[in-house]
Amino acid sequence: MLIAMSCIGIVDAMGKRVMHTVPQLEVVGFYFLVIWLLAIGYAVLRGITPRQLLETKAPVLQVTRGVMLVLSLSMLFIALKHLPLAEATVISFTSPLWVVALSAPLLGENVGWRRWSAVIVGLCGAAIVMQPGTAIFQWLAILPLIGAIFFAFYQIVSRKLLGRDGFETTLFYSFLVGSILVLSAAYITNWKTLSFDEFTYIAVMGCLGFTAHLTMLHSLAVADASLVAPFNYVRVLWAIGLGYIWFGEVPGLWTFFGGGIVIASGLFIIWRETLKKRA
Repeated sequence: MLIAMSCIGIVDAMGKRVMHTVPQLEVVGFYFLVIWLLAIGYAVLRGITPRQLLETKAPVLQVTRGVMLVLSLSMLFIALKHLPLAEATVISFTSPLWVVALSAPLLGENVGWRRWSAVIVGLCGAAIVMQPGTAIFQWLAILPLIGAIFFAFYQIVSRKLLGRDGFETTLFYSFLVGSILVLSAAYITNWKTLSFDEFTYIAVMGCLGFTAHLTMLHSLAVADASLVAPFNYVRVLWAIGLGYIWFGEVPGLWTFFGGGIVIASGLFIIWRETLKKRA
């Protein structure tokens, strides 16, 4: 999980860097395309036939999952171009809070008052980072928050897919849908022919993203989710470090304060869910 989250943290920073010369949608689209191609190669190496890869018991859920992932990453990447890396990353950490909030109406789960309180406190922490109503507030700060909501939907749909389709099939459809949707939108709106260096850069991002998916899957296969989930927050260390090295960004006091609240709320929710499973 540490490897997975480190890869994602590096991908975010690389995406912010390459978007200085490449339109955001194109970066996301080619990133999806590279992961999709790697997913096909991975399936072939595992001896999975094309029929097995294409066969799905839940086509609507597969497409929905892909759309949610597209919307989540698109919102985050657009925000990354304009916001400090650490700030956008911290705001995106509200996703576990939205999962709790949405699991009650969508999955019928019983969410107690303690977890509801953690959701409210965590969203207040995100508001501290964004600082609405002040002179330094940027409307673009809402984008990673919206992206976090879409990612929460993505996680909920992923839960519904458990036991229906294999990992390779799910990965295939998610990134196929993403590639088609985002590259089509990029071609219609603001297309740029990539140089060899730019495409190579995005291809490296795709390799890291694919590595993140595989290592995350392996960590969840050999350890309880509540044990490895806290390591998700290692991304903020990469965001702070690479934000400073590559972009000269130094997070402000409010980012640290609000981010600490968001992370503490997320950890509390993980702890409560662990207690609930043991009970």
